[in-house]
Amino acid sequence: MRPSVAVIGLGHRLMGDEGIGPVIIDHLRRIPQLADCVDLMDLGTSGLAILHAIEGRQKVVIIDCAYMGLGPGQMRRFGLDEVLSTKQIAGACDHQMDVIGLLNLARTLGQLPDQVVILGIEPKAVEPGPNLSEDLTGRIGYYLEVILAELDLPIGWISKEKIWQGS
Repeated sequence: MRPSVAVIGLGHRLMGDEGIGPVIIDHLRRIPQLADCVDLMDLGTSGLAILHAIEGRQKVVIIDCAYMGLGPGQMRRFGLDEVLSTKQIAGACDHQMDVIGLLNLARTLGQLPDQVVILGIEPKAVEPGPNLSEDLTGRIGYYLEVILAELDLPIGWISKEKIWQGS
């Protein structure tokens, strides 16, 4: 039986800061205490795969690069109803279908989890290349702390130093 909670990282690893979602999933996978209680999923740019990934879940946390008018590297938490379906296409990458549109489709089909949290991270540079900007890499530890707090799991025994080092 799969866990009732999933954390989904979206983005294109070869488009700079657009790859923040999958990079965060990589770091979360280094925390062994999460393995039994949370599905950590790098869905990259696989738009329609979101429907299968969220089906039957109680809670889903989605991490993605998003233009929100904030400073580079800043994170914002959204509930599904707070997000407008006007995601700007960053460079050459569009997640095949609009993520919000897919979540609304899941709602129509009766497959939407009770809790959907979207964590948007403002990019600095979305351009060809495998590396995140320093504005984002310098905040990886903070992003992990926010995600772990959002999961509200009894994992207080994970030291802050281990989180900041990626495990």
